[in-house]
Amino acid sequence: MSEELEAERSHEEMEAERQTALRAVLSFVAVLGILAALVAAVWILVKTKPQAVKKAEEAALARSVAVALVGQASGGAEIVAEGVVESQREVTLTAEVSGKLTEVNEKLVPGGRVRRDEILVAIEPADYRAALEQAKATRDKAKQALAEARLAIEQEEARREQALRDWEQLGGGEPSDLLVRKPQLESARARVASAEADIASAEAEIERAARNLDRTIIRAPFDAVVREESVEVGAVLAPGISIATLFSEESLEVELPLKLADYALLRRDADGQVEGEVTLTGTLGTRSVSWPARIVRTTGEVSRGALTAGVVAAVEPTDGEGELRLPPPGLFVEASLTGQALNEAVVIPREAVREGDRVAVVAADETLTFRQLQIVRTTPDTVLATSGVEAGERVVLTRLTGALEGTPVTVAAETPAEEGE
Repeated sequence: MSEELEAERSHEEMEAERQTALRAVLSFVAVLGILAALVAAVWILVKTKPQAVKKAEEAALARSVAVALVGQASGGAEIVAEGVVESQREVTLTAEVSGKLTEVNEKLVPGGRVRRDEILVAIEPADYRAALEQAKATRDKAKQALAEARLAIEQEEARREQALRDWEQLGGGEPSDLLVRKPQLESARARVASAEADIASAEAEIERAARNLDRTIIRAPFDAVVREESVEVGAVLAPGISIATLFSEESLEVELPLKLADYALLRRDADGQVEGEVTLTGTLGTRSVSWPARIVRTTGEVSRGALTAGVVAAVEPTDGEGELRLPPPGLFVEASLTGQALNEAVVIPREAVREGDRVAVVAADETLTFRQLQIVRTTPDTVLATSGVEAGERVVLTRLTGALEGTPVTVAAETPAEEGE
């Protein structure tokens, strides 16, 4: 009985050990299966990651930038310059004769306006009138002497003829010089020559005295404005003393220095001469006033210090009346000129340009690419280029540090394209 119990117990123990071993094997296989499934799942996720997830990750790494669209240039280049209005005609009047001032025009004050040939000052003329009368008297005396000398010649010629007839009747030989009145005739002819010379000298003196008399009256050479005057009634003048400075307000010009790049864009006629219309704008008090002008010539040389080339614009009066028809000389004005057309160029905001001629462009795949520009013109706000970018492309306005070719970006703000110049 006891042997049967021991055998049954031994069988139960063996069965328990077999069940334990089987469970261990099944657990190991299950763990391997789970690990294999996890590896397969990870591999599938990596290989089949959704595009949206990739983009989300890239967007998380992308830089945010502001951009501006590149515009197309059209029309003529707008050129801006500055200058000061000056009178083309200006003269300083000086005394040509000496004497005391007896008259000064009441308009001869700074800002006074005088008309052409209007008397400005008068110098005491008495001495010059006397000199003119004396010259005339000298001429009349010389004319009288000439008449007497010519009469003397006629008389001596008559005496000579009579002496020759008498000599022939006497049957004489060769007559002497004294007989034929030769010394007397030579003397009379000398007096004629002297009188003629005296007359010529007197005539010249009359002209000089008349000019000096005319110079005692000083007139305005053209319609003018008085810039300054320096005389008063009673002052004694000497030749060369300044009396007044006048300028014409109808002949006004402005010299405009231009950058060499702008100068190269000016329009030219068939002969290669610079031409073009100009608009001048100045401030008078609280008013901004504009006047038309046109380029009439160049200054002919480049400023060595500023590296600019100058053009001169003649101011044209407006249709209005009064003082605003023309700008006052000395007024500072801004000038606007239209140059040659730049239809093949594009317009780029100046703030987008880096290192002088480079820009960052946002490509179609939202990454950065860098371009070099061929710049033909620079203004305070824009740059015009003929190569490097095309109209419609997006240039980066944001300052980027350490950005490389292909860096992903997101556009935070977009400025519309600037058209024209």
